[in-house]
Amino acid sequence: MTHGQAHTEYRSEELAVLTDWLGDGPDLLFDLVAPTETAALQTLAEAGATALTSAAGADIDCVVTLRAPKRNPVTAGTLEEAVSLTKWDQEHSHGPASASLDSSVAILLKPESRDPRWPEYRRRLQAAGYGSAVSLPLRVEHGYAGALTFLAAEANVFTDELMAPAIGFRDLASRSLRLATQLRRASEFTDQLRSALSSRTTIDIACGVIMGQNRCSYDDAFAILAKASSHRNIKLRLIAEAILEGYGGAPETHFED
Repeated sequence: MTHGQAHTEYRSEELAVLTDWLGDGPDLLFDLVAPTETAALQTLAEAGATALTSAAGADIDCVVTLRAPKRNPVTAGTLEEAVSLTKWDQEHSHGPASASLDSSVAILLKPESRDPRWPEYRRRLQAAGYGSAVSLPLRVEHGYAGALTFLAAEANVFTDELMAPAIGFRDLASRSLRLATQLRRASEFTDQLRSALSSRTTIDIACGVIMGQNRCSYDDAFAILAKASSHRNIKLRLIAEAILEGYGGAPETHFED
């Protein structure tokens, strides 16, 4: 890391040194349980802005981005201008947030830098009223990518001294986001499993009706149901529900928590 430069890249080994400045703080976690992923990231962004504003003694905005496998990134932040700028960066792969999403490098950007990269992002940064920005990669679940971006109106806010609490917050945010992601995935899996079991119950009961009507085995009844589903191009569960409508409809499946 070179001091005094307008554009600095903190690589992984340097991040480790900076993180050591924080010492072994308490093993804290943010409560990121929220109705939506966007709401969880919004909570994290507001906490980040509060923490860095307090440490810097100057107003700092925060934007958090999470990219899940085979999904577009989800972005939330403390100010619409900051969120719009970060989304533009991601869409065009032209700026520090997209670079942090794709690498293990934290990027500090100042408008007076002579670095030729991202000229349009620099113009937009200044137009949005910001003098500097720093983006740090979040250490999230395997297959996911995340970025934490801080933006300040002043040009020289993100000193080496301020990077220590910024990285400390990044580590706390990473731990919290990993846990929240694991919980959300577990919840989604549970919902999918319950839906599958409910569908299977409906199909099994419909097969029982067919067995009684045709005096056939379960396998034969299932084959009749599958053939009807294929010929009509309708899901097997919907065919089963149609059969059970004449018997008062499919029973509700109950699960013990």
